[in-house]
Amino acid sequence: TYISRLATICELDENGIVRRRLQQSEWKHIHEDPNGVIFLGGSDYAKKLMAILAIIYHYTYLHKAHQKVTGQIQRRYNGKGLPTIVKNTIASCIPCLRSKAYRGLNYVSRSVQALATRSIWQVCGADIVGPYQRDETNGSTTTSYKRHILVVHDAITSFTCARILQDASSQS
Repeated sequence: TYISRLATICELDENGIVRRRLQQSEWKHIHEDPNGVIFLGGSDYAKKLMAILAIIYHYTYLHKAHQKVTGQIQRRYNGKGLPTIVKNTIASCIPCLRSKAYRGLNYVSRSVQALATRSIWQVCGADIVGPYQRDETNGSTTTSYKRHILVVHDAITSFTCARILQDASSQS
């Protein structure tokens, strides 16, 4: 069972905290506590706690990538699915998204602080796609419409919006 497997790798310390024993493969890693890392588990509460830890460490270490944040968290804590939770949490960081979009436009600067944008929709692109022909039948007559699609893309959040434009061509 899950509890018996957990008992082989974890132990309770004198304060009642569940700690994960260091495995031989982990001896090369640097841990801040010689008693082992704190095991958070895999419950929904633990996942939310790991997401909060990811946010704190991400801002503390000045917007480092998810691999480095995961490494810093694993020096002290361990939990089921920790790398995935950290990656998904950091993926929605607005300053990092801005920096990523800015780096796509300017290859020289890689600093989060050097951004010209301050909010979403400041770096966006628009394009008209088409024409797409659409035939509509009205009783015995068939009318052909040429439709175009307006596509707007925000470079900061990668949000894309599309709308169908009405046929503006003359009927004569």
